[in-house]
Amino acid sequence: RYVPSGNTNAASGNALSAPMPGKIIAVNAKAGDAVKACDPLIIMEAMKMEMTLEAPRDGIVAEVSAAVDALVTDGEMLLSLEEIEKDK
Repeated sequence: RYVPSGNTNAASGNALSAPMPGKIIAVNAKAGDAVKACDPLIIMEAMKMEMTLEAPRDGIVAEVSAAVDALVTDGEMLLSLEEIEKDK
C-alpha cells in the first residue's frame, strides 16, 4: 500500500500524481464522487509492486485523467479534487 507523505509530489491537497512510472490497474473514482481522506482511489503497478493511491483529504473528485491499462510517467497528474461546498 502506498501512502503519500506530505513531502512528495505524489499527493498535494488537491491532486494525486504518479509516484513513479507504471501502469494503472484500477480507478475507483469518477468525477463528481465525494471521497474521504485515505479512500483508495487509484491502484497502479510499478516495478512489480502494486500501489494504492489514496485520497489526500476529503473532497469531490473534479477530474480523473487516469485510465485502466494506461502507462503513466513519474509525476503525471492522475486525479484532482475540489473542495466540498459547505451549505450556506
